[in-house]
Amino acid sequence: MSKLFLEENYELKKEIDMKKSKKLSIGLTIASLIIMIVALILCFIIRNIFNQKLDLILDILQLFVLLVSMIFYIIFHELTHALVMKFVLPKEKLNFGLTLTVAYVGMKKAYFSKKHYILISLAPVVVWGIIFTILLIITKDSTWFIVVALLQALNLSGAVGDYYCTYLTIKSTKDVLVNDDGASMRFYEIKKD
Repeated sequence: MSKLFLEENYELKKEIDMKKSKKLSIGLTIASLIIMIVALILCFIIRNIFNQKLDLILDILQLFVLLVSMIFYIIFHELTHALVMKFVLPKEKLNFGLTLTVAYVGMKKAYFSKKHYILISLAPVVVWGIIFTILLIITKDSTWFIVVALLQALNLSGAVGDYYCTYLTIKSTKDVLVNDDGASMRFYEIKKD
């Protein structure tokens, strides 16, 4: 069960800090870029399959819409994390932030259970993955398909930090409590005697 306090029988087992760990930041950035490159290659293959003609004005408009949509997507991604956090612990205050490499939301005084933290971590990629998949189906014969496909690529690649946190949580004991202030996470487990 998620809570606003840490019991004495818990000890810190692992801490990650996305702002301070250059190695972790570089590793996640490389993983994200690989996912994005694969997605982009698939988008261009799909564009060629549909044999879409190049139209400079339409391509510039699509690029503008894509850039604006990417900014809004990042905001909505973090808001999705925030909504799930507020659902789990409605009285705790949210902490939003932005650095050169990461946008984040967290709760400084919250300790999330394993189930809740996995839900918090994966909610944006699942929710927005479903939304973008529906939009891909709707736009499959449209010139806007490529824009939606690129947004889906951003969704899948931009969640690489969420995948990593989910992996660490799954790897932890069933009684793990995760304190996530946004850019850093601390994993607490029951002390072994």
